[in-house]
Amino acid sequence: MKYQSRKGIDWQYELMPQDVNTDGDLNFLTLIMSIAQLRTSHWSIPMAKIYIVGTYSSAALKGFVTNPAQDRKQIVEAMTASTGIRLDDFQITRGIFDFVAVAEGTIEQAMAIKIAVGSTGSFDQFHILESIDISKAATLAQTTLANYVPPQG
Repeated sequence: MKYQSRKGIDWQYELMPQDVNTDGDLNFLTLIMSIAQLRTSHWSIPMAKIYIVGTYSSAALKGFVTNPAQDRKQIVEAMTASTGIRLDDFQITRGIFDFVAVAEGTIEQAMAIKIAVGSTGSFDQFHILESIDISKAATLAQTTLANYVPPQG
């Protein structure tokens, strides 16, 4: 099947065995999910560099003591991949934050992780920082400032 994205980029989807149900019909839901994942990760939504810092709760720290050999980076990689985020790095840190993650994805994907994992009580703090282009923001600030009238009294 051949498709074209909103930006005019042609792409192709090859049917896989799991895309066809037992009756030989196209499994529409699987196809739509595959297309949605492809579109999200490649063309429709711009990906940003995201930095996540946070602190673990006392319950999570107790888990570290109970299972000190657990590979948290592997768990974080699987979790971020489930949202479509690409994890570039994850480190346990010393200082005011217990961990830092560097990833590429959307703010919605990062919020999905914050909501999901936050609902378990594993974090005391979870902060999402999104990289921006300061020159674009400063250019927009020039335009805004040209139209700003300070309060007068």
